[in-house]
Amino acid sequence: MATAIQKYVHEPSLELKAAAHALVNAMQEAFNAKDATALAHNLANDASWTNALGVRVRGRQEIEKLARAMMTRNRSNFARYEIIDVVPVRTDVGVVNLLQVPTDASGRELPEPGATPIYVIAREADGWKIVAGQNTLILSPEGA
Repeated sequence: MATAIQKYVHEPSLELKAAAHALVNAMQEAFNAKDATALAHNLANDASWTNALGVRVRGRQEIEKLARAMMTRNRSNFARYEIIDVVPVRTDVGVVNLLQVPTDASGRELPEPGATPIYVIAREADGWKIVAGQNTLILSPEGA
C-alpha cells in the first residue's frame, strides 16, 4: 500500500529526462563558450532568472544582457553541470536540480566552491525551455 507521500512522488518521464539533459548540456556549452545568445536560446521568452549573486531579471532579452555582462567579467570561469535530480511537476513541467562544478578551460575540476542551480523547465510551443532559474553559491564550510 502506497503512503500519501509516495502517491505524489513520480518518476520523470523519458521525455522530461531527455529534455532536462538537453537543456543542461546546452547551458553548460553556452556558459563555457561565453555565448550569451546561445544561453538565452534555452530560455522561455518570459523566463525569470536569479544569478548566483542574487540579481533577478525577467525575460529572455534581459537574461541575455545579464549573462553577457557576467561572462565578460568572468571570462576565466568554466564549469561542469551535473544533474542531481529531475522532479516532474506535470507532464509538461519539471524541476531540475544541478551541481555546478568549477573547472578550468580543459574541464579539469578546480578546488573552488561550486553552485547549485535549479531550473524549472516546461514544454513550450518551440520545445522545452527553462521558464525559471536560480543559481546559489555553495559556501565553504568555514563560511557557513
